[in-house]
Amino acid sequence: DLEIEQVRVDQNNEYAYLHMKYGGGHSDSNRDMNVRALNCTLFKVNLSTNEMNCVESGLVVTGIYHNMIYGINDYHLGPFQFGSENTFVFRTDWSVDFNAKNELKCTKSCIYEHNNQTGLTRRISPYGYEGERFLALGDGNIVWTGMKDWIDGTPLNPRSEIQLVDAEGNTSILSSSPNNGYYGDFQGGEYKTVFWGSESQNTTVFARVVSGTVKKTFVSSENYAGLIVIKGDDGNIYGQTVVGLYSILPYKVNPLVSIPELWYM
Repeated sequence: DLEIEQVRVDQNNEYAYLHMKYGGGHSDSNRDMNVRALNCTLFKVNLSTNEMNCVESGLVVTGIYHNMIYGINDYHLGPFQFGSENTFVFRTDWSVDFNAKNELKCTKSCIYEHNNQTGLTRRISPYGYEGERFLALGDGNIVWTGMKDWIDGTPLNPRSEIQLVDAEGNTSILSSSPNNGYYGDFQGGEYKTVFWGSESQNTTVFARVVSGTVKKTFVSSENYAGLIVIKGDDGNIYGQTVVGLYSILPYKVNPLVSIPELWYM
């Protein structure tokens, strides 16, 4: 008696990943007690043999509903994303009902990468940080932000800047917010680029890391104050503000959709 939250099939159509629904430690339903007994919420199925194995014991993958309700991005970033050909990234919730490896334990919510060739899982958000949201880029890099959770036994809650972690574990800081922590939305392309609305200027920032160096491009407009960035299914980049919806790439001066002043005052 188990209930599946979602099924994701990898890019090569070789494996399916089953994310089990979990109602939390206070639930006494059969499905939740069974998941706790298995000590696993994410299973890997070989589509050729139907062999099924736990991806990583002791980690509670964040549910879709919980991620949408409590996520920071207005246009939410998924809790499970494929990255490079051999990796995927996922976010977890903290729970005392599961037993994880010491090096993977998490104080609240964390972000992990799993390599399906080596079978190894690594934590992307450092211990002491709450990993809030992330993007798995197609070149194997991972972009994330979070909040400082506990440092030396003292609870703290400032947000981090937008950070990029490469395959070797090196970290590059992409954003530079006035309050030393990024609060807005960010999105990304399919491969290398991340973009967001600057909090200090009416600017959309596009960034990528090349040979360890952060490279940035800017698109500015007086209409971009409070910009929420959107990656369209058509490949275009849009921006939503209090006064309307804009096309950023391709760039168009006038809004695609205008919001009357009476609606937002």
